[in-house]
Amino acid sequence: MGLESRFEEGWWQKLSPFLLSQQFAHIGQTLRFQAESGISITPRFDDTFRAFKECPYKDLKVVFMGLDPYPNTGICDGLAFSSKYTPLSEPASLRYILDAMEQDVYGGFGIGFNEEYRNTDLGRWAKQGVLLINTALSTQVGKTGAHIDLWQPFISNLITTLGFYNTGLIYVFFGSQAKQWAAAVPKGQNYVFTVVHPAYCAYKKLKHWDCEHIFSKINKILEQNNKTKILW
Repeated sequence: MGLESRFEEGWWQKLSPFLLSQQFAHIGQTLRFQAESGISITPRFDDTFRAFKECPYKDLKVVFMGLDPYPNTGICDGLAFSSKYTPLSEPASLRYILDAMEQDVYGGFGIGFNEEYRNTDLGRWAKQGVLLINTALSTQVGKTGAHIDLWQPFISNLITTLGFYNTGLIYVFFGSQAKQWAAAVPKGQNYVFTVVHPAYCAYKKLKHWDCEHIFSKINKILEQNNKTKILW
């Protein structure tokens, strides 16, 4: 399967100048070298660009940016925070997110409003125009943040491209690492929010993650701009 087929058509048109560049070739070569050296990398390659396959470019409304993929084998699926491979076990960060979303959107009781709201596969959000990415699209198994510097040129190009072609997007940066990219978003043309990364809550063993009502805020903005709200 070629690289182009891993991207929805609209994304390929916008990102292909970088994806066909030497800068991107370096990312691929580095990942290939690590894999051939016996280093385990996650997610699997087939899932690496899933965010750009599931979320149609023409429907893009929201950008969620986290840190990097879950570092454990067989959990991450190419969408930030999502885990379609563990339908019966929510990773800690995802559990905090879904708990907070349920309180914010459904008043603490999602059943009856949306039967899919606890699905660990966040592809349903992506299909509605939520781009779920991290500051790195891969990492070494068991090593958080291993590829953040490697993916920096790709993320820089992505933010620059979105800023050039799009206005009115809602960006949500999760945690301090992702927050550093907020400055690259064109001011006055988009909506920018920053929240604590739910992994911090897991690390501190906190009972709840304060989402700052980000889910209801997003839908309010979409409604004010005559756009279809996200069914969280």
